[in-house]
Amino acid sequence: MEVVGNGGPAGAGQQPQININLAEMPDVKCTECDGIYFEQAIRFKKISKLLTAAPEDGIAPVQIWLCKSCGTPSETLMPEGL
Repeated sequence: MEVVGNGGPAGAGQQPQININLAEMPDVKCTECDGIYFEQAIRFKKISKLLTAAPEDGIAPVQIWLCKSCGTPSETLMPEGL
């Protein structure tokens, strides 16, 4: 990995640019079948009105990723707390 400066003065509040060759990075793989392709799915969580003081229960969509080969949800890509 090569770090390339941004050309500005040090401490100017800008992040340095980092060049990353994605071809050299390892793939995220399915834990069940070693598949490397995933598709987006939406999981819905019910939120109790007792927790939100709302008049009715709420619904919250959560994006998850499923292996395209076997349909297994990716634990690596799962949001924390699910």
